Amino acid sequence: MDMYEFRVTVSWEGGGDQLFIINVEAGNEEDAKDQIGYLVKNKLEVLALAQIKVG
Repeated sequence: MDMYEFRVTVSWEGGGDQLFIINVEAGNEEDAKDQIGYLVKNKLEVLALAQIKVG
C-alpha cells in the first residue's frame, strides 16, 4: 500500500468552496481517488480530526 495526498475542493450547499487536503492509503492512485469520491458522495461520519502544524 502506498500513501497518496490530494487537495480536494468541494462546494457547499449554501454557496462557496472549501479546500481539504486528504491523505489516502491505497494500492494505486485510482483506488485512492475512488476512496475520496466515496467519502464525499456518502458524507461519512468523521471519526477523528487532527490539526497538523504547518510551518
